[in-house]
Amino acid sequence: MCNPLALEGKCILVTGASSGIGRACAELIADLGARVILVARCRQRLDEVCQGLTVPERHLVLPGDLSELRKIGELMDQAV
Repeated sequence: MCNPLALEGKCILVTGASSGIGRACAELIADLGARVILVARCRQRLDEVCQGLTVPERHLVLPGDLSELRKIGELMDQAV
């Protein structure tokens, strides 16, 4: 039977991934099989979250502040 929540083969970017709802989303998405790109301002906290995910080496940590509009393009370039 097909699992409609399976995310194998998908890559999903999660902002605010270092805590709260963003962290919970990143954890769930990783558990469902996707590769997660974790974005937030604090690299240390992102690294901690990443290490707790299923297959940590599959995911990407990108520290950045999305309120700095000029840096969003640079961040997206790194995400690919």
